[in-house]
Formats: sequence, structure tokens, C-alpha cells
Amino acid sequence: MALRAVELCAELLSPAPTAESVARVLRAHGETDAVTARDVTALREAAVRLAEVLAAPSPGQAAELLNRILAGSAGPPRLTSHGGVSGWHLHVDSSDEAPWAEWFLTSSALAFATLL
Repeated sequence: MALRAVELCAELLSPAPTAESVARVLRAHGETDAVTARDVTALREAAVRLAEVLAAPSPGQAAELLNRILAGSAGPPRLTSHGGVSGWHLHVDSSDEAPWAEWFLTSSALAFATLL
């Protein structure tokens, strides 16, 4: 999840990400749902917040930023298998149908927190 987050941040923070370029990164990580231009705008906002975590000068400051993201964006932890399509795994977004940006921000924050 952390590698996906970093690669997606890199694409979203490039000068001109498109729905297709973002979808290409997502497909490389097994995500196949469609991405729209509106999704890219919201995903880019999430990427800015995640990039702040990655650029934090200390683990303590990264933890503070992650705590803010998780407190403001994450829901209660829940296990999902996406209707039996995948193995059971943890999510902190609102549902399996959460918007791309919500999923990206919360799953990436969870991954970074696990690594921190």
C-alpha cells in the first residue's frame, strides 16, 4: 500500500496528471474502477496532504500529520473482502464504494502509519 501511495502521489503531483495517467498507476496496483477528471482533482488534494507526511522532517512531525489525517478523514476500521473478490483486509474509508480520494487518503495514511 505504501508503494502504491508513493507512486500515486508522484503521478498526481506531476505537472499535468490526467484521468488516464492516474488510472494507469491504479491498474498497476490492481485497482480497476474508472477515474474521472473530477476524481483527479480530489485525488491531487489528497496527494498534497500525503506529500507533507513524506516530507516531514522528523518521525514525530510525520506522526502528527498522520494523526490529523486519520482523525479528520478515516472511519472506524473495518474488514472487507470486497464481496469475496479478495482476501479479507483492513480499510478505514467509509465503504467499499467510497470516493477515490477518500480511499486514497485513508488507506495511504494507514500504510504510512504502519511503517512509521
